[in-house]
Amino acid sequence: MAIVYAVAAFTQIIVGRLIDRHALKPIFLALLLAQPPVFLLAAGAEGWPLLIAALAAMVLVFGEIPIHETIVARYTADAWRSRAYALKYTLGLGVAALGVPLVAFVHQTSGGFAWLFVIYAGLALVIAATALLLPGEPAPRRAAAAAE
Repeated sequence: MAIVYAVAAFTQIIVGRLIDRHALKPIFLALLLAQPPVFLLAAGAEGWPLLIAALAAMVLVFGEIPIHETIVARYTADAWRSRAYALKYTLGLGVAALGVPLVAFVHQTSGGFAWLFVIYAGLALVIAATALLLPGEPAPRRAAAAAE
């Protein structure tokens, strides 16, 4: 599984380059909308197909990391940016801490991880619906990034 994470981590570089040159919102939505089918495939997979589905899922999830950081950087006023990052990391740690008992509970009650992948697929759809609320980027920023 470590190989899955190591390979998927390189997605951050690719997505970072993409959001430097193109609008952030469509890239974010593409990553989010690709997740539910991959998670649902993983829910029913075993063996090598599960490994391939896990790699695809982690590529999509890791691809979101530079987008999350860029959202804070682009949409937060300079005076509030450090506070926004502090809140983001505090909330992230808290939610991550809740994730461990959630995984244990789902595994214990269902006897496996299939329902966990179904939950992840649903959460990706909720986040995609929320991402639709992101404002468009100002044209000069995109034009300047594309010129580089």
